[in-house]
Amino acid sequence: MKMIGSGVTDGKNAFHVRQSFDVLLTYLLHSFATFSDLTLVAYSFKNTPRRKSMDKPILRDSMRLFEQLGRVKSRSMFGGFGIFVNDIMFALVVQNKLHIRADSHSLETFKAKGFEPYVYTKRGFPVVTKYFALPADYWNDADTIFNIAKQAYLNAKNEKTTHVETKPKRLKDLPNLRLATERMLRKAGINSVEELHQKGSLSAYKAILSSHPATQPPLELLWALEGAIEGKHWSVISQARRDELARQI
Repeated sequence: MKMIGSGVTDGKNAFHVRQSFDVLLTYLLHSFATFSDLTLVAYSFKNTPRRKSMDKPILRDSMRLFEQLGRVKSRSMFGGFGIFVNDIMFALVVQNKLHIRADSHSLETFKAKGFEPYVYTKRGFPVVTKYFALPADYWNDADTIFNIAKQAYLNAKNEKTTHVETKPKRLKDLPNLRLATERMLRKAGINSVEELHQKGSLSAYKAILSSHPATQPPLELLWALEGAIEGKHWSVISQARRDELARQI
């Protein structure tokens, strides 16, 4: 397999190419200032927005590498970008590092190799994720990265299949929900997973609003309920669906 660069060298090369192009562009603009078409093209090129992924070499290289596994896409989350293959998240790019999802099989291996988990702050408290950063020198061997990521993807895929087959019995066991959320739902008159499915995310959210007038639960709770019913993380709920739900509150 072809080696993938670390992204640092690519970034420097891209900078020098861009700098050289700007010098040439300036010369052309001064030489052919009477040609309005050339000026327009140059202005359009310099002001064309770049895709976020192209501005982040690690994300770009990772997505290219993982194309062998299936349909790859990224989504902004946890202060970085989650990487999905066939709608299954197994990697995270944040702080200019590639993080791979750990599971019960790989967790001890990752720790033994000295991999560090990504930690972010939520409401003033640190949250330790199951995504571990790969050392920068791993980019010297793309095969190693691919094999680690492939196993993480297969494990995540298997967990998702198992989760679908074994439906949670309690509300707190659904994706995005916790014991506190279960208590809120119970206070709103929703006592089981079946009742939540029957009521739907919008009606359940309205019921919580009515039963907690002093609290005013955030709109993110609506996305969490939708994700719980759909069996997915709230962050992958499409913006179109979020807007549709919000309009009906």
